[in-house]
Amino acid sequence: MDDAPPDTQWRTGLGDELAFWRAWVEGGGLDWPHDFKNRLDREREFPTWLRRLIEPILGEGETARVLDVGAGPATTLGCVWPGRAFELAAVDPLADAYNALLDSAGLAPPVRTRNARAEDLPAVFGLGAFHLVHCKNALDHTADPVAALRAMVEVTQVGGVVRLEHARNEAQTQGYAGLHQWNLEAEPAEAPERVMLWNAHERIDLGEAVRDAGGTRNVAQVETPSEGWVRVTIRREIAAT
Repeated sequence: MDDAPPDTQWRTGLGDELAFWRAWVEGGGLDWPHDFKNRLDREREFPTWLRRLIEPILGEGETARVLDVGAGPATTLGCVWPGRAFELAAVDPLADAYNALLDSAGLAPPVRTRNARAEDLPAVFGLGAFHLVHCKNALDHTADPVAALRAMVEVTQVGGVVRLEHARNEAQTQGYAGLHQWNLEAEPAEAPERVMLWNAHERIDLGEAVRDAGGTRNVAQVETPSEGWVRVTIRREIAAT
């Protein structure tokens, strides 16, 4: 990685990201045709294991509201929740370009990705707008991942969940190319609830960084790492005292 300001690095990397997704759209998913099919499937159900994270806080007949952050051209999350009203929103800072790519290819995703940076979510949606905020392989692409994650917490209602799923140390694996400027690494040997956000210049305890975001106590639960993935559930519990 170079020593340019984080926002400059981020803007420089946008071109690489767009080039990848252009090839993905034009190539039917490239090496991931199953992913291509799933993202465009209008009948695909929202994952059961994600439903279980928020079902305890949903009232009878209440609409479940979910946000997918850094969704790319089309969210990976299914848009059907049998037996419940369901609203799924997706955001990405390159959404306008992605939608143009999809339109040129004659493709219409079940949910259109909206243009927004993760750091700006409260200004776009307001506070406490969602029961669940999901982010897969995208927090590490942000210019300011701590600000981005705190923003995700702020748009989650009290009792709700922010769910992170990221490839372990992806920036290091990718040689800090393009938007890959941050790594996530769980450290269960040192602390079962600890996940670190790091690069050559900084090392940040993710749980500590968001513990008081939005004026609530936010508790991070880190799954035991498996198959090269880091998975974290952050739940907003009670008002901070």
